[in-house]
Amino acid sequence: MKPPVSTHAQWPARLRWWAWVALLLTLPVTSFPYFPVWAGLGETIVRPLALYPLALLLVLDLVPYLLRGGRLPRITAPLLWFALVATVATAVALLGPTPDLRGQTPPDRAFRAVVTLAIGLSFYLTTLRMTADWDAARRSIRWMWIGVGIAVAWGLVQGSRLLFRWPSYIPINAVQRLLSVRDLHLTRVSGFAYEPSWFADQLAGLALPFLIASVITGFHLFTPRRGGRILEVLFLAASLLVLVLTYSRGGLFAFVLSAAVAWLALLGFSRARAPGGDRHAPQPRKAGRANLMVRIGGRILLVAGVLAAAGTLLSRSGYFSLLWTRLGQAGDLRAYLASVGGGSRLALAEAAWEVFEERPFTGVGLGESGFYLLDHLPEWAADRDVEIRSLVVDTSIAFPNPKNLWMRLLAETGLIGVLLFGSFLVAFLLGCLCLLSQGSPRARFIGVAGIMSWVAILLEGVSLDSLALPTMWVALGITSGSIWNLLEARKPGPGTSGENA
Repeated sequence: MKPPVSTHAQWPARLRWWAWVALLLTLPVTSFPYFPVWAGLGETIVRPLALYPLALLLVLDLVPYLLRGGRLPRITAPLLWFALVATVATAVALLGPTPDLRGQTPPDRAFRAVVTLAIGLSFYLTTLRMTADWDAARRSIRWMWIGVGIAVAWGLVQGSRLLFRWPSYIPINAVQRLLSVRDLHLTRVSGFAYEPSWFADQLAGLALPFLIASVITGFHLFTPRRGGRILEVLFLAASLLVLVLTYSRGGLFAFVLSAAVAWLALLGFSRARAPGGDRHAPQPRKAGRANLMVRIGGRILLVAGVLAAAGTLLSRSGYFSLLWTRLGQAGDLRAYLASVGGGSRLALAEAAWEVFEERPFTGVGLGESGFYLLDHLPEWAADRDVEIRSLVVDTSIAFPNPKNLWMRLLAETGLIGVLLFGSFLVAFLLGCLCLLSQGSPRARFIGVAGIMSWVAILLEGVSLDSLALPTMWVALGITSGSIWNLLEARKPGPGTSGENA
């Protein structure tokens, strides 16, 4: 793959492109152990390797572009207002008295949270800039697939160890520790990420949306003569297998629901565009109907086979099978969630909601919710959940966090912040729906992928609360860049269409 050809193809442009490629290739590495001490990442587990190429791109591209007065698409307005309001509210909240907690001070937590938000915004705006041109977006998706594909291949090695006890743990763990601060999981696949749920988020929120969009829209980024479709099918199969082996309940649920929502949205727009309705459409011949039934039957059998295989693998995990082995306690939601390992998340979400109720409009400030959560934990939590019990003991050094992005935003930025961030997500969804209404294969491809990423982000936010993980921002940025390109900046001309457009 070569960088996009440009009349200004001088070394700064080439350097920017290859820095962008490096960012895409390193996305799966979320907890890189080797950062300089002055970077201040020693205590945090969110340490994306992609920060290195991101810093280079900020210097070479994004910052100079903004300083020159470069414009941004309208879709970014509520997100930028959210960042401004959240930062101001955090500064105001620090003026009030807040006691230190377990060696953590409010200014330090606030500074880290603001930097985290700045990192997330930088990933998003950089991605948007680098994919606003369709040719660059197409090449970027390919490079992103290569980066995630390497992680998927490594996940298959980990899966082989889980299923067949080969290769042995020690040598592959040594490789894992070169790219992660954490050892390999003994019972789940984590790729290059810190934990399996983060890897599942990379698959369900970024790689699989574009793969599934390619399948259900028929828009392929690789031409058949190069064996591209075979590669896409193999990559899709491997990604689905590795997603199952993460045993991430949130990741699997997010993928299934996001694929269903995107398919229904595409089906609805396809029917709306059908001219004259089905009543006047030419009726297929008997042979055509038979072939259609064979294809439909084959797809049903394929889906049934995939579901059966996934169910067999999932039943091997005692952790995952708790979802149905503990259904007898489903009458009491709290008891059921505690029995399947979700009690701590529910308890922390309840505590974050109470923190929000104390300051409903501006919140307690970015990074500050942890100072209030212990005082608002529900009484039932310590009795039913081991994690909460270990968190509240006097000897604990763990700093609490909501473990839920949406509850965290409510507690830390209040209604104003949540409404602004929600407005950005709504604008993003409307842009995806507008792409589906365009009718062109390219627009439908991006629209379907964007809707899948959107649904996955909403669902994954229930169990992830970091704004520094790049997966969400890159997924939103690639689609936002195409929305900008196709709906805002200009209409595609004769010389701007890509493959299959």
